[in-house]
Amino acid sequence: MTTTTHPAPEIMAHVVGEHELPSAARKIAVLARQYQWTLRFSHARGTVLGSDRVVDSHLIRMTRPGSQLAAVWLDGEFEMARQRENFFTKVSAADLLDLIKTIGTTGQESLFCET
Repeated sequence: MTTTTHPAPEIMAHVVGEHELPSAARKIAVLARQYQWTLRFSHARGTVLGSDRVVDSHLIRMTRPGSQLAAVWLDGEFEMARQRENFFTKVSAADLLDLIKTIGTTGQESLFCET
């Protein structure tokens, strides 16, 4: 069995302030806060899995009772977002905006959930 190693990050994941986020991420944070989400921000620097490319990554974790969203930016560009249901579902940037507003307004995960 062949095992590949992944280099340790240059900067371990750590909590950062909103002012340290990329511009687009700050805009998401402002919107989420308007819809009463609890926010946490973090930053790390290291290589992308399966690549030698070194990137700065920023993460916003958004929570409300019964709902969780997470969004990632690599080198300042939106990479992906995930919604927590029974497992994490990958969502687009447009869907992330809709989820922030819809769940923030209704308090329910009305998008992407089958009834």
